[in-house]
Amino acid sequence: MDDYIKLNFCYEKGTKEYFQASLCKDGVLGGCIIIGADVMTYRSEKITISDKYKNLEMRYKDIITVNAAESLLWSTITLQMKSGEEYKFIVHDMEEFINVLRKKGVNI
Repeated sequence: MDDYIKLNFCYEKGTKEYFQASLCKDGVLGGCIIIGADVMTYRSEKITISDKYKNLEMRYKDIITVNAAESLLWSTITLQMKSGEEYKFIVHDMEEFINVLRKKGVNI
């Protein structure tokens, strides 16, 4: 049976690793982060989100700073990119997500 599920945009054929995540940009935008070999991709199908963020690719080698923060409601992680862009996410299973970034060579 094919592991690709068309109704769930977090799945990709052959991809097993993803995290439910929300991008904090002009509100909290639900989606997921798909873990790839050299790049992770934030993906969302919300109609209110800018096209720039619907399929946002972030190369591990371009991440220069990672900051994790906790609040009463949720934990966030902010990624500072070489380009100067900064992306803040609420990631479910934050500890595992940070472990994946470390395995991909990101200094945390």
